[in-house]
Amino acid sequence: MKSIITKIVLLLTIGVGLYSCKSSNDEIESKVDIVRINGNIENYKGIYKTGKLTYFDALTRDVQDKIFTIDSLGNFDFSFKLVHPIINSIYFDIEGKYFSDFLIEPNTSYEITFKNSGIQFNGKSGKQNQELSNFKDSLNLVFGDRIKKADRLHEQEVLIQEYIEHQKQLEDDKLLFLNTYSENYKMSENVKSVLASEIKFKTAHAWINYRFDYSEGSRKPRKYIPKDFYKTLFTDYAIQKKVDFQSRICIDFISNIVSVLSIEETDNNKLMSYLESLNLYSPQEIEMLTKAYSGDKSIIETAEFNSFYKLNEQNLMKINLKYKVQLLLENSKTLNKGLTRDLTLSQGISKYYFSNNLLPTSDEWSQLSKLIKNKWILNYLKEYGSVKTSVAEEKTDPNQQELNSNFEEVKTKYIDKYKGKVIYIDFYATWCGPCRQEIPYAKQLHKEFINEEVIFLNLCAKSKQEDWDNFKKQYELEGENYLLNNEEFYLLSEIYRVQGFPTYILIDKEGNIVDYDALRPSTKKSLYDKINEVL
Repeated sequence: MKSIITKIVLLLTIGVGLYSCKSSNDEIESKVDIVRINGNIENYKGIYKTGKLTYFDALTRDVQDKIFTIDSLGNFDFSFKLVHPIINSIYFDIEGKYFSDFLIEPNTSYEITFKNSGIQFNGKSGKQNQELSNFKDSLNLVFGDRIKKADRLHEQEVLIQEYIEHQKQLEDDKLLFLNTYSENYKMSENVKSVLASEIKFKTAHAWINYRFDYSEGSRKPRKYIPKDFYKTLFTDYAIQKKVDFQSRICIDFISNIVSVLSIEETDNNKLMSYLESLNLYSPQEIEMLTKAYSGDKSIIETAEFNSFYKLNEQNLMKINLKYKVQLLLENSKTLNKGLTRDLTLSQGISKYYFSNNLLPTSDEWSQLSKLIKNKWILNYLKEYGSVKTSVAEEKTDPNQQELNSNFEEVKTKYIDKYKGKVIYIDFYATWCGPCRQEIPYAKQLHKEFINEEVIFLNLCAKSKQEDWDNFKKQYELEGENYLLNNEEFYLLSEIYRVQGFPTYILIDKEGNIVDYDALRPSTKKSLYDKINEVL
């Protein structure tokens, strides 16, 4: 049985002249530069002495935080480094309120004012953001209902052709509206280009997410994907210029390409073959791992396996990450040489290596050098990885490395202690918008089962302690709440198949996993019925 990733590669390589159109031979350049921001908070209460700016770029998608001081009058002044303009992948956390959806460019100074009604960009630097805001207000006024319908279309049983035609028609109509609007209101060409690209890649993001079926309230890989699904997508929505990857929606689209090209979703045969080829483990150990990775409890619960895994877990974790990188390097060759491939590789290396304090080997750097066309991206990747891993090493205290990182210990710490009750797990991050949207429904869910033997287990990951503390207070989270460190999240995410936030898992009273991708709280009655079935 071929894995999904194998099928994807076959689909991508069908036909002659793979992705031959819509690619540019010209390299683009970008460099890290300074952004300065100063301003004031109206009616400042003085409770929070600091504010926070959170942002990420297309090259690494690594979430960055900038904490800045607020004086007694509500004034602030700070700067940070940025590699390319970004829109909507940057937001402020001021006095427990979030402000987002604006454009920030390197080598630019901004003067802003925070008001109860939102964020105001002042002076010359505010012109672009005012244009963006005015257009989006007008766009939502005209297309609001259609946009909402398109955003939820993936939850319905819609055929792929109808789904894509619907998304493309909305894209065409929004672009036509943008052209008319820009002429009437004398919009700057830069803002128009930014908006046009954001509209375009909203379709691309919706398209690539069609690979999952949400019609029953949870995310399941679709059983059937047309043979030209990815080929057409990556041709029609090739990333060609800098303005294309400025928007959050395009950055997320690239992240999805990383997942498509680097994740095995069906069986572990290729992974086991890879493990075997390394000659690090005996045939008996490979057999044990094969059974364990397939969920065989008769192996997982043995003392022999636990002893073996405890000794080898760090190495196995690195091997698994290296395997994903190898998949990514190999399958990225199905993409045309250019920005789509470059940014997919850049994000993938950051995700699998840099965030785990690892660097590519010299051979992998050599492969990347041949695959990446825009050398400034390769150079940025090398410098960023070196700084990222060296900082992580400086922060590491070798005397504090005996963490509960063994899977069984982590599972016991967070999950097994609730055995005997139904467990509904929510894997989330503080910076995740869809996670926050589910919170009101999660509170209703908690009330529905307040007197039942159900545990609502909220596991926060990829987030800082301070953000998590503030998040809990701001949203008054119900249930059991824990913050996972990176190692703990890695181990749990591998076993529970967590590929994004939010992910929900449903476990029965005996500790058996009922659903690796359970219904979201917003499905209400459908989820209530499912939990009652397990009870």
